[in-house]
This record gives sequence, C-alpha cells and structure tokens, in this order.
Amino acid sequence: MALADSLSLKIGSATTPLPRTGSDLLTGSYKASDAGLTLTVTRTEGARVQNRVRLDHEKVVADPLQAGRSSVENMSVALQFNRPRGATVYTVAQAAEIAKGLTDLLTPALLVQILNGEH
Repeated sequence: MALADSLSLKIGSATTPLPRTGSDLLTGSYKASDAGLTLTVTRTEGARVQNRVRLDHEKVVADPLQAGRSSVENMSVALQFNRPRGATVYTVAQAAEIAKGLTDLLTPALLVQILNGEH
C-alpha cells in the first residue's frame, strides 16, 4: 500500500509540496523540487515491525570568513515505531494513539528546550 502521490509539509509559514520520487515494496520517497527537503517512509519486518518517517533538510549557507564561499549544511528528524509482529499485542490504532500522544507532547516550546540540551 502506498501513501498519496504527493504530500505537503509546512515549516514555519511556508508549505512545500513533496511529490513522490521513489517507491518500492517497503519504502516511499518524497522530495521538494529544490531538493532541500526529502521525506522517506520505510518499513522493515523481522521479529519486530519497524516503521520510520524521516525528514532530511538541507540548505546552503554563506561562509562568514570567506566572501563568495558557501557550503551545504543538513539536519534530519525521524519518528520510529518499533513494535511486536502481529496485531494482537498492539493494534495499528493503538500504535497510532501512542504516537499521537508523543507528537502532541512535543510542543514548540518543549522542542526548543530539548534542542537546547534539556532532558
């Protein structure tokens, strides 16, 4: 099963379309037209089932020490589910509720605290 052919991502006040750029049995890839944003959705199955959503962001930054010189910098953010096989222990709905609880907890203020090193 595949997600929509194009997804939209809002960062700050800017919404960026992410058309599907790749797909196989266990992976879907989405990339912005400027290639600065890439979303990857993967699934692996073994003794446990893992689903992962990863957002990669890159930007070109000027070198403050050398005029006219720049470099590409990047970061990523991921959400990973790791659960036992079979829907009898954690149903998909239960796993989604647990993940929703975590994403609701991660308010902008709490994210800033975490990114500043608080734990």
